[in-house]
Amino acid sequence: MPSKNAETKAPKPSSINRFLALVFKYIIHCIVFFKNSTISLVSNRKYPVSIAKDNMSNQENTLEVFKATAKGSGWATTINITDTEWTIQADEIEEDGGTNTGPNPMQYFAASLAGCQNEQAQVVAEEMEISIDTMDISLEIELDLAGFMGMADHSDDSYKKVQLTHTVGGNITADQAVEMGAAVDSRCPILGLLRNSGCEIDSSWAKA
Repeated sequence: MPSKNAETKAPKPSSINRFLALVFKYIIHCIVFFKNSTISLVSNRKYPVSIAKDNMSNQENTLEVFKATAKGSGWATTINITDTEWTIQADEIEEDGGTNTGPNPMQYFAASLAGCQNEQAQVVAEEMEISIDTMDISLEIELDLAGFMGMADHSDDSYKKVQLTHTVGGNITADQAVEMGAAVDSRCPILGLLRNSGCEIDSSWAKA
């Protein structure tokens, strides 16, 4: 998160745990599939995309529950993703009171958005019967930390703007890249959270 001014009182450790609980409720499902995205949390483990269209006929068959457990020690939080081998560490930099043992929650959230966009693109590309080889994504999320820092009573409208730039490589035309991108942006669950928060979204898609 952005560095806090020296005169701003740092939140108590319990504040970061509440913030973590909110953020990690939404990002767990993207942690295990960082496969092709160019981000710092890439995993070499392969998780093939499988679309079971015959099982998508009603909401009951499309619901999935994601679970995690966490243990905080000061600002650092160790999170175990339930029913997987994944354990991740969240922290803050030393200048913000942490011990710099891992990315902070918003950095994980940004990484999750990138990973979710890439995975959603694989699904849409398969539906469109097109082949994409690479997906380069750059993004920025503007977040107002007033609620987190105790300068406001809530963080309900804290997400202000998201900027996304996608460059798609493969057997795809420029028009198909734009068409696929529109579907991805509409269906990506992480981007949907930001959209429903009232956040401004600026997303562009182009062929490499």
